[in-house]
Formats: sequence, C-alpha cells, structure tokens
Amino acid sequence: MYIAKIATEKSGRTLTDATCMVSGSGEVAQYASKKLIDVGAKVITLSDSNGLLLFENGMTILDWNEIFEVSA
Repeated sequence: MYIAKIATEKSGRTLTDATCMVSGSGEVAQYASKKLIDVGAKVITLSDSNGLLLFENGMTILDWNEIFEVSA
C-alpha cells in the first residue's frame, strides 16, 4: 500500500477514490486493505488460492471488521 501511495503521488495522483484490488487474504492483505480504505481508496477485492471476495461498491470498514473477526 505504501509503495502504491508513493508511486501514485509521483505521477501527480493520489489513492483517494482509486479503485484497488488486493491480492491475498491474510493479515498483510487485510491491513493493506484497511490502510487503503483509510486513505479513501475503493477496495473491490481480496483474493487467495481459494477464491475471491468481491465488493462491487468498495469494501467498507464494517466489511473489513467482519472479515478480520472471522479470520482471527
């Protein structure tokens, strides 16, 4: 997430309102998606070898909390 933030800023853009897909579903992916939500990005997927979760309108913090609780 931090590399994406730096890369977008170097190109004159921000992650705010950016649509993002997160590969993975473990702790790193969960916290990356949380940080993306915090900066105003629209996280539309979490995925792993078992499939993916699709959030067509973007993952909300309520979605994130539920996923975090289930995986803990």
